[in-house]
Amino acid sequence: MKKLLAILLCILLVISTVTSAYAIEYGNDVDINCGDELGEDSNEPTTVLIEANNKGVLGGYLTKSDGSYTANAYPKSTFDGWYDKTGALITTNPTVTPEALGEYYAARFTTENLINDSGFENYTSGQKIYDGSNSAKQKWTVHNETSAAPLTASWANLYASDTYSKTGNISSKMQPPWQLISTDVKLAPNTLYYIGFDWLYTTKVAGTAITNLNYGLFVPNSSNKMVAMEAGSTTSITSNNIAVATWNKTGFVFETGDTVPNNVVFGYTYKVDNPDSSVSTDDENNTQLYMDDIMIIPTEKFDITLDATNVATIVPVNGSANGFAVKGEPYSFTAITEPDITPAVSVAGEALTADEKGVYSFIPTANSTIKIDCGAADEGKPAHGKDYEGRDLTKYNADVYLKNIWEGDTVTTKPQCL
Repeated sequence: MKKLLAILLCILLVISTVTSAYAIEYGNDVDINCGDELGEDSNEPTTVLIEANNKGVLGGYLTKSDGSYTANAYPKSTFDGWYDKTGALITTNPTVTPEALGEYYAARFTTENLINDSGFENYTSGQKIYDGSNSAKQKWTVHNETSAAPLTASWANLYASDTYSKTGNISSKMQPPWQLISTDVKLAPNTLYYIGFDWLYTTKVAGTAITNLNYGLFVPNSSNKMVAMEAGSTTSITSNNIAVATWNKTGFVFETGDTVPNNVVFGYTYKVDNPDSSVSTDDENNTQLYMDDIMIIPTEKFDITLDATNVATIVPVNGSANGFAVKGEPYSFTAITEPDITPAVSVAGEALTADEKGVYSFIPTANSTIKIDCGAADEGKPAHGKDYEGRDLTKYNADVYLKNIWEGDTVTTKPQCL
């Protein structure tokens, strides 16, 4: 009898909790014990949960070890604490033992991210994040290329995988190419967002490359096709010069207008160039795309300027080529100089050291200037992007470009650019 009452009370508890401001989501490695294994005098918890925020987003995941649970926050998320069924805080210690907490406790996270379960850690390896054999609404959807309708086919699956992961133990794996993968997002009007993720691809077809990884914000149009939400809401990259089985970060910024459609999704699709037509890139073991730590977060833009003479410049690696960085995201670049020069590179007086690939990185917190000091090579040289009279050459300047050539100011034997 007591066991039956425990089961009924647990069901009522979950139903009542779901109607609160925080929706309930179940994570990987979480024990849901509704009384069927409880002894009459047991002090074990009845329910262990992760709470999604009021936008339905999970900001973290749980791991279990030696009978204890640890709450782990995703990037751009913070762990708030463990809460009881009344919403009262129990502890802010991320690691807890069930015996000390009573019959119910839930991990709560604060997150800026609009992508639910952005690192896929609440799935187990091999589990289908999207199951093409299931016609029910799922958190992620695979579409037939650009169609808004879910693709229901036994081969149309998005998997969780522990083969590669950028953070944690799990990432998502999509195979084959050509499909559009999406998840719902809720955007605010007049907000600047950073949209990005870490990605990796593998292939067993020699010479195969991803020719077009197109991602961003999509909506269904009147023909029930998925299209870009508006100009600038999507972008494309390729795998050119990117090593197989190597994690890469990509991202861009997009600002919403006064109104935002209520059916926006984050989505991505990729195409593959297969030079060997005798081998199918659709094969499970051939070309696969892994993604981790997907983010859509409100952000700020910082201007990046260069303090250098015209013997040096920078080439952005993980940042904008048009002079801005995103708050909280690394800005990476290489320094290009004349031969046989080892420059001193710094930002705000702090020296930067290049990694083994010659890449410099820093995380901007304000508008930033990258200084490249080439020592004696800088002597007598104009500033980067300017002429010897200090006039700006990075944009159209009528004073320079409309000067009569016979006046002598537009012809010089001195080098004007790198």
